[in-house]
Amino acid sequence: MRLRAYWAIGIILLGAAVYAGYRAVEWPGFALNDVAVSGATVTPRSEILRAAGLQAHGNIWLQNLGAARSRIEALPYVRTARLLRRPPGTILIQITERTPDGCLVGRDGAAARIDDEGRVLEAGCGSGRLRRYWSRLVIPEPGTFVRDASVLRLQADAQALAGDGHVYVGFAHDRFGDLQATLPSGVVVLFGAEGDIQQKARLVAPILRETSARGAAIAAIDLRAPRTPVVRYK
Repeated sequence: MRLRAYWAIGIILLGAAVYAGYRAVEWPGFALNDVAVSGATVTPRSEILRAAGLQAHGNIWLQNLGAARSRIEALPYVRTARLLRRPPGTILIQITERTPDGCLVGRDGAAARIDDEGRVLEAGCGSGRLRRYWSRLVIPEPGTFVRDASVLRLQADAQALAGDGHVYVGFAHDRFGDLQATLPSGVVVLFGAEGDIQQKARLVAPILRETSARGAAIAAIDLRAPRTPVVRYK
């Protein structure tokens, strides 16, 4: 008898919980009346809201935030989106945006901004000082990722050379797949095969100092054989 009583009490409590949940979902106070967006500086708020596709005045507990997050993160400049419910009627959208790593220049001179993961952020590169990655690719649409191994290697090389004291404004592979990087002065540094480019990069400054002291104008520095670097003059 006691077991039956416990079962009866359990069923009553479960029914009460289900009913309370139903009433809470149906309560008009949980209707969506505000969406707060933070962290977005490049992506317009209107674009984020449109991608989120939240049901206006729909109950915040019934909104599919997982699907909304996926749609928002499909926007080119959005790296991550976090959506939170704040009762009674608010949903917060916290955005972390991507930043340009460089300008990818592809076939026929088409160009696009890409980030450090190779995601295409927008067509064209504007007038900002972005380093150039030269390739033979057909530029993908914004929001897609560049999966080309050559471009990804160029980005890795740019990161590897970022701390050697020189700013390189352009990166490319020659027809043999060897790396060449361009200094702001227009001097092209031929690094050759990738793998020891940081060691080779240490030779650039002494060569530039020596040739500058002689007043010579350099066109290129060939470091493919680092023990016998070759300087080409204009």
